Amino acid sequence: HRLKCYQVPEAGRAARGMAVMNLLQLDPGEKVQTLLPLGEAFKTVQDMYLVLATRQGMIKRTPISELANLRNVGLKAIVLNDGDELIGACLTDGNQEIYMGSRSGMAIRFPENDIRPMHRVAMGVRGMRLRDGDAVVDMGLVDPSRELLAVSELGYGKRTPFDEYRVQSRGGYGIITMSVTERTGPLVNLRAVSDEDDLMLISSDGTLIRMEA
Repeated sequence: HRLKCYQVPEAGRAARGMAVMNLLQLDPGEKVQTLLPLGEAFKTVQDMYLVLATRQGMIKRTPISELANLRNVGLKAIVLNDGDELIGACLTDGNQEIYMGSRSGMAIRFPENDIRPMHRVAMGVRGMRLRDGDAVVDMGLVDPSRELLAVSELGYGKRTPFDEYRVQSRGGYGIITMSVTERTGPLVNLRAVSDEDDLMLISSDGTLIRMEA
């Protein structure tokens, strides 16, 4: 789906906001999973790709030109297996490295070029292999000048330099990025951060905390 920013009403910090059904024509049971600021992306379509990742470890790369004619009802961007769902999306220039992380604390780093460009309605390829009961929780772009921040469900966090993650081929199990225990809870999010960044963490009841990275 595509939405102009001015169509979303401004509101105070504690306001409820507008129901997304008033902004997008979603199918019954469908929910918004991620949001990307497009900026100049549609003006440089020859150089841009949309990368999508799913909870079962699938990943695909589609030229942004295939999404240039978005309608109000949206366009299908990926075909999902039964029980699978989209967990992340990012824009790339075609020459990036990608990381994926799972609930059990595993992470994998591989070149974007390992994923051949595909049409909108393709299913994608295996990005990360998962053990029984595991699931992918996040996907993003590697920035060697930053560190990878891992955050767990019970509020634990750690930063690790990207240099400690060796580049692998897509489709592997990856390496341990956080030791997951009953005290930490499973991994829920990964982000590339630097010392200059501020972080905002939000709990399921809407409580927010802001801190320096």
